[in-house]
Parts: sequence; structure tokens; C-alpha cells
Amino acid sequence: LWVLLALYFLALVAAVAVAAFIQFRRCKEGALVEHYIAGRALGPIALGFSLAAPVFSASTVIGLPAEAYSEGFSAWRCVGSSTFLSIVFLAYAPRLHWLTQARGYDSILSFLGDRFGVAQQHKEPLHWLLVLVFFFPSYIYLCAQFNAFGNLLHAATGGEVSTLLASCGLAAVLGIFEALGGLRAVAFMSVVQGAVLVAASLLILVLLDTAYGGLPAITAQLEATSPGHVAVMSHSQNLRWAEVWIGMGLQRALCPDYPQRAMAAASQNALRMGSAMLAVAPFLVQVPFLFLGIIGRARFPALADPKDTFALMVLDLVQQDAAGRVLGSILMVASIAGVMSTASSVLCAIAQIIALDVVRPLVTALGQQAPAAAGRPDSAGTGKVVESAEREVSAKDAGRRADVVLLWTSRVATVAVAFLCVPLVFADFDLDQLLRFQSAILAQTLPAIVVAMYWRGINKWSVVAGIVVGVGSGVALVAFDIPGGILLSLLANWLTTVTLCCAVPRLASPGSDRHERALRFIFWRTLPPSAASPLPANRKEPVNTWWGLGLVALVLPWFGLPLYRVVGATDPYLSGSPVWAVVAILVLALTHGLIIYIIACQWQGWKKTGAVADGAPVVLAPGSRDVAPAMVGAGAGGLASEEVVALRQELQALRDEVRRLSSAEASSVRQAMREEIGALFA
Repeated sequence: LWVLLALYFLALVAAVAVAAFIQFRRCKEGALVEHYIAGRALGPIALGFSLAAPVFSASTVIGLPAEAYSEGFSAWRCVGSSTFLSIVFLAYAPRLHWLTQARGYDSILSFLGDRFGVAQQHKEPLHWLLVLVFFFPSYIYLCAQFNAFGNLLHAATGGEVSTLLASCGLAAVLGIFEALGGLRAVAFMSVVQGAVLVAASLLILVLLDTAYGGLPAITAQLEATSPGHVAVMSHSQNLRWAEVWIGMGLQRALCPDYPQRAMAAASQNALRMGSAMLAVAPFLVQVPFLFLGIIGRARFPALADPKDTFALMVLDLVQQDAAGRVLGSILMVASIAGVMSTASSVLCAIAQIIALDVVRPLVTALGQQAPAAAGRPDSAGTGKVVESAEREVSAKDAGRRADVVLLWTSRVATVAVAFLCVPLVFADFDLDQLLRFQSAILAQTLPAIVVAMYWRGINKWSVVAGIVVGVGSGVALVAFDIPGGILLSLLANWLTTVTLCCAVPRLASPGSDRHERALRFIFWRTLPPSAASPLPANRKEPVNTWWGLGLVALVLPWFGLPLYRVVGATDPYLSGSPVWAVVAILVLALTHGLIIYIIACQWQGWKKTGAVADGAPVVLAPGSRDVAPAMVGAGAGGLASEEVVALRQELQALRDEVRRLSSAEASSVRQAMREEIGALFA
């Protein structure tokens, strides 16, 4: 075990070292953008693993075997939650990535502030409400990962490493790794952790036949000792499936680390491949861990605490022979990798919230960040360009220094947050109840994040009202264990939001010129010509290209519920699994196949042009959130074609002049060109 742990840790160190080196060499977008969204340059492999690996947290390596131990084949509902995660992610990720490239966003709250016309974040109720909604569920979820890690390492070492010491070590490692490499380090670590998880999961399928006699023998034993674990589910369990699918799927897709990944993608193609990996991952990892819990029920039918299932199964393997010791150690390392992948992902998202959405608005309000100054070129040659260039360089230097100070402040805060999780490792977390509370809170952001990208009629006050009603009712219903409470809270949120939008439509009117320009980017199918985007819109998006397929993907999973069977009946077996369970997993597999088809055929990024390639970031002035177009293409405002041609020619002449200037003067002229073009298109 120690040898495998050492190899795993060395692989993580190597991944972080590479990420830190790349971050040191790349600072094109500024320190904060480079650190928290990887300079908007994550490739498909790193992005795909970083999307898939954080799904398989303590709830997978500990929670799924425990649930399968307690409920048998009805625990397969967890795969359905990943189905809805993929669907919700596809609903917003392509558009959010495009908006990030076109508008220069660096956090999900910077998008929401721009979308809802927030002029001063430090005074805006919506901003602070969303900070609370994102931060506290994420922090509690992070504490649960620390709790699971401490207990796992304590069990794996036979008590040699205490839970407290293991948790302190995790806090130090994650804090240092995240501080050095940011999101890129988290993504590179996810590649290592995801590979370990997949290898261990496939190993479970091998053990199912070689070490435990195959699934038919296990199921026969289970039917004799725990017949309810193979019987057709009750109606209350069907309702629980629905709540888990919608609640967990929404809350995980809307947890701030997933929008962070969409914003960090290098291109639409990278995001497509990452989304496809996310759609495949549940069947590679979640299903084998569910089988592990079923094996555990047959082997240890009278456990006092089902959460001990995974540890006991590992010990059972270790005690068999030398090969069992190796296999058991691999499973234990994989479980540690799963917990660490989620912990590092959530910690990075929390750090982003602290730095960009808490500290930065307050610092800006206190006037500690110098505003960017930009001069305009003087065609008369009076020398004003040089003076403006000096002011521009000074302002940019001040902005960069402020970013560096803010980044180091957030690094300290990140380490502090990690160590603040340590005192809670001794809490007896109920992972299932914890996930329900998370769902009741984070799922309420669906209208604000997803709907607001496509419908201009939604406004910030309807969002505030909907979140307050949804979170309040959801937390209360979950606390009192009301069946379907999360679904009822989501319904209350939607009714409140839509009612207020329809009753007072004027609240959606733009409150400023900047807000009006931001609203031009909110559309359903076709980007309005008035948007003056520096990037063409996506050619196809999953949510609105053949949207009927998306509707089919939403409806199809429900046919997996065994409503057609008699409750409590014992079905025939197919390869050791009850037919109703096989049908459920096949329906979910069909749904994921449809999702992959949608990704492959109904999603295409913007067309490549001579000026902007697919995924190339648009560099804006430091701190700017308004579009400063650096190219003129199709859909340029209301300009006639001959005006566009003339403007292109003028731009080419200006480019030739800029090449002959010094770097400082060139920076000033380029900024002035952006402002002039932005004024034409505004």
C-alpha cells in the first residue's frame, strides 16, 4: 500500500510541477485568469478528466457501496443522477464558453453580474445571495471529502495514521498544490486520479468473477438472505429515484467547479470531447462500485454501519493472498484518488469565489485598484499617443500588481479554508442527507445560470425571489424528511421566478448602456446583428439544435423506472441481475448514447476565420467586462457591407503603422482601436 501511495503521490507532484511551470510561462490573460480558469486554455484530455473525476467523490467510493449494501439493486439510481448532470451541463456549457471568450468573464458571478446589470457588486443583494448559495454548500461538501479521506487513510494503514493527521496532510497538500498551479494543476491531477479510478473500477469487474464466483452466485445468496435487495422497488423508492436524478444532477452540474471548467476550455471542440468523457464515465466507475456494495452485502450480511462496506471489502481482499493484497491496495489508492479529485476541484472553486467574488469587489470599492487609462492616437502627430501610452502602461502595471496581490491573498485564504475543514473531520456526516441539502440549495440556481442565457425576460429580482423561496422551502422540506421535498422546492422556485417575470416585465429592461450591450448576447437561436460580437456564435448548440432530441434525453430515463412491475415481485435474472434492474441500466445507457450523439452531431463551435480561430481567447483590457472587438466580421452591427470593407482597409493600414511603433505605443493604439470599433457597434 505504501509503495502504491508513494507512486500515486509522485505522479501528483509531477502533474502539479508541469502545471506550475506552464502557469509561470503563460500570463497572457493576467494572473487571476491564468490561475483560476487556466488561461482559458484547457485541452480536451485534461478537461475531460477534470469533468469526470470530481463526480466520483466520497459519495462514490464510500456512499455507493454503502447504498448498494443497504438497498441492493435500487442503488442504481445514482447512475441516473449523472445522466441529468450531463444534460444540464450541455444546456449551459457551450453558451457559457462562447460568452466567456466574447465577453472576457473570469468567474460564473462575473457572467451573472454582467447579465443582470450589476454595476457595483459590493452593493448588490443578488451578488451576495449567490455568493452564499455557492459557497456554503461547497464548503460543507469539501468538509465531507476531508472526513472521508481521513477515515479512509486511517483504515488503510490499520490505524497507523490518525484521522486528524491524515486530514491535516490533505489540507497541506491540496492548499500547496492549488496555490502553485491553480485550476491547471487540479485538471492535471484529475488525469492521474481518473486513470487510477477507471483502472480500479475495471478491476472490481474482474474480481466479481475470479474472487467471488460471479454475479449469479452472489445474487442467489442475496435473494436467500436479503430478498428485498433484488425485489422490484416500491413507489416510495421510485420517488426517491426521481428526487436523486433531478436534485443531484442539477446540484452537481451547477456547483461552481463545473461552470469553471466550461469557462476554462481551450475551444468548443475541447469542451465537446470533455462532455463526451463525462457522459461515458458513470458506466466505467459508478456501476462497478455498486457491484462492490452488493458483494459486500452477500459477504457481510449484518454490518452495523453500511459505510464500512468498502473498507471491509478491501480488507477481505488483502487477507486472501499476495495478489489480493496488491488488488486491495489498488482499490484503496483509487478511493483516496476519488476523494482527492473532488476535494481539489471544490477547493479551487471556493478559492475562486473568495478571490474574484468576495475580495475583489471589496478591494475595488475601497479604491485599491487603479482604473485602466487608455489614450487615443492623435492623427495630427502632436505626441499625445506617447503620453497616453505612458498612462496606459502605468495603469496596466498597477492592474497587474493588484492582480498579483489579490492572487497571493487568495492563496493564503485557500490554505486557510483547507485547514478550517480539519476540525469537522470528526463529525458523523450522513452523505445521503448532505447531498440532499446540497441539492436543495444549489439546484435553485438553474434559472439564474441556464435560463438567463437564453431568455431576456428573466430579471435579477425574479431570480432573487425564486432562490429565496426555493432554498427556504427546500432546506425545510429536506430537514423534515418530506418525500419529494427537493422537487417541490424547485417547483416553488420556478413558479415564483416566472410569475414575477410575467407580472412585472419592465424589471428586465436594461438599466445602463453596459447592461444593454450585455443583453444583446442573450438569444435563443440566432445572434442578433446588434451584438457586435468579436466571435461568431456557435453554429450548433445542443440546447437549441433539434431541441426535440434534448427533450427525448430528458424523458427517456423515466422509462427505466419499474412502474410496469408489481412492487416487491422477484424478477427473473439476466446474468445475475434482476430484469427490472437490467432494463433500468439499459435505458440509462441508451440515454447516454443519445447524449453522445447530440454532442457529436448537434454541437459545432463558431466558424474559423482568418482573425479568430476556434477557441482563441479575445484579450481585453485588465478588469474590463465589456466587449472591445478586435476584429470586424459578419454581423457587424448595422454597418453596410461597403462600410465594413472600408473599415477593414483602414484597420489594415493602422496595423501597418502599429508594427512600426514601440511596444508601449502599440498597446495604446490597439486599445484605442478597440474602443473606436466598440463605439461604432454599440
